[in-house]
Amino acid sequence: MRSLLAMTTIAFLAFSILAQAVHAQGMGMGAGRGKRQTQTQNSKQDKPAKADERAYRDALKSIPEKKVDPWGNMR
Repeated sequence: MRSLLAMTTIAFLAFSILAQAVHAQGMGMGAGRGKRQTQTQNSKQDKPAKADERAYRDALKSIPEKKVDPWGNMR
């Protein structure tokens, strides 16, 4: 009886540790839902990302390009 209880306890602990590892890796229950959510979020984020990229490029064009000589004061 004692060995059966010990084996059951060990099996339960092993299962719970494995279940935590699977859940931490995102393979647990509901893993498919996470994939669908990220796909919809990506499509919604594409439009603002393109607008941000365009604004960034325009801002870079407005910065004047000066040739700088870092050792100019030392000569």
